[in-house]
Amino acid sequence: MFRPKSSSISSSLEAEGYKVETYTDGASALDGLLARPPQLAIFDIKMPRMDGMEMLRRLRQKSDIPVIFLTSK
Repeated sequence: MFRPKSSSISSSLEAEGYKVETYTDGASALDGLLARPPQLAIFDIKMPRMDGMEMLRRLRQKSDIPVIFLTSK
């Protein structure tokens, strides 16, 4: 999941017992998702270095993990 370090979403998921991986930008998130595929990915459309739509396009070339977009856009 891409998120800023103080995200209430990741904190809430962790409080419920989920393991959460976070990344600082779209490019490193894509690398992480491909190296350690999660059961679900949650990310934003607006991210540094690679936006969410491009990240999804590249992810779909190699993986079919479920993705949820949570975005203010």
